[in-house]
Amino acid sequence: MAVFAAAILALVLVYLSLRVVKLRKRHLVAIGDGGHVDLQRAIRAQGNFTEYVPMALLLLYGLEQMQVADWLVGSLCLMLVVGRLVHAVRGHLFNPVQALGYRMVSNHEADLQA
Repeated sequence: MAVFAAAILALVLVYLSLRVVKLRKRHLVAIGDGGHVDLQRAIRAQGNFTEYVPMALLLLYGLEQMQVADWLVGSLCLMLVVGRLVHAVRGHLFNPVQALGYRMVSNHEADLQA
């Protein structure tokens, strides 16, 4: 079950990577984000994915090897896949922090505002 989830998640990572490449080409930015918010979000979505998904898959694989009930491992795999799909597709469209009227600022911007 974890191998099937890994295959689906590999496709999600390809999607996230292609989105970053597309935005880099659109904004003509090779390194960093060039100050473009849409590129920042795409980079962070891809980074967040690569930071958390491998460990989650290893843990799911470990549960399979321990012969934990199939329904439980399957449910956890499904939650991981659905959660990452939602994050990949909707995460770059809606930022709850900005929706509340806040925005993230870098340390440099904060120094300039002070």
